[in-house]
Amino acid sequence: MTIRKLAMLGTVAALPVICLGAAAGCRTLGPCGLGLEAGDASAWIWLGSPLLLLSIVVIAWIVRFALTGASTYREIAGLRLSPTSLRLARVASRAGIKRIRSLDAEMPLAFCAGVMRPTVYVSEGALSTLQEDELLAVLYHEADHARHWEPAWRGARSAAAQVLSFLPIVRWFCERGSRRSEIAADIAAEQGVGSSALAGALLVMTPSKLGLAAFAG
Repeated sequence: MTIRKLAMLGTVAALPVICLGAAAGCRTLGPCGLGLEAGDASAWIWLGSPLLLLSIVVIAWIVRFALTGASTYREIAGLRLSPTSLRLARVASRAGIKRIRSLDAEMPLAFCAGVMRPTVYVSEGALSTLQEDELLAVLYHEADHARHWEPAWRGARSAAAQVLSFLPIVRWFCERGSRRSEIAADIAAEQGVGSSALAGALLVMTPSKLGLAAFAG
C-alpha cells in the first residue's frame, strides 16, 4: 500500500472526530447556527473549541505521519540492494522473517523498515562479520520488530512528538515506547539464541546512519 493510500486512510480515520465536533456545534448552535443566542455561543465555546482543537491535532498528526512515511519510502527506494544469499535466506527463515533484503554496504547494519509491509534489511558487512548464532540473534531482534509493526509505531510516535512538541511529556512517552520496543526485541533474541550470541551481535552491530529512524527499528 502506498503512502498516498495510507494518508487517505488516516484522513478517513479523522473524519469521526471532525463530525463529532460538527455535531456538537449543531446541537449547541441550533440548525446551522440560526437563532444564535448568547448562552448558546458560550456553550459552543466550551464544547466546540476542544473538539476543534482535537480535530486540528489529529489532522496535523496524519499529515506529519504521511510526510515522514513518504520521506522514509524515498530513502528505502534509494538503497543499494544486493542478491539475497542462501545463508541469509536460511537464517531469516529460522528467525521467522518473511521479507528479507540484503544491502550492498560494508558497514554492519540491520534494521526493519516499512509501514504496511515490514521488511528486514541486512548489510553485506554484517553478513561477513557476524557468526551464525550472532546473525540469528540480529534477525530474531528484527523479526520481533516486524511482528509487532514497530516501523509503523515508531513513525506514529515520531509524528506525535513533532506535532505536540510543546508537551515534553509526549516526547518522553514516545522515547519510552521506543526503548521498551528495543528491550523487548533484545529479550526475544536472547530467548532464541542465548545471551552469549546476543552480546556478540551487539558488539559487532553499529547504529544505522541511513536516516530511517522514524520508520526503522
